[in-house]
Amino acid sequence: MGECSAVCGGLLAGGDDDEIQRLRRYGRAVGILYQVVDDVLEAKVKGVDKIAKSYVMVYGVDTAVEVAEELRRRLRGNWRVLRSMVTWFYRYIVL
Repeated sequence: MGECSAVCGGLLAGGDDDEIQRLRRYGRAVGILYQVVDDVLEAKVKGVDKIAKSYVMVYGVDTAVEVAEELRRRLRGNWRVLRSMVTWFYRYIVL
């Protein structure tokens, strides 16, 4: 859903192919980050042995937390690019 939302917003704003691809990567990373964090929190509440298939079941809590940290770092770097796109959108579309 994160990827779809990001891409649809870019398409509606008239983004070019490069911008759409950056939004696609950003949205995908947001969606995966959300799922990994949700899996880790669920494992901490219910216990690792009581949850269905998840990042935690496949990789363990420590690796799932490392995956979440890496995704967070990537998203932080991408935000600088997206911020300029949002500024452009606001300046030329909203005003």
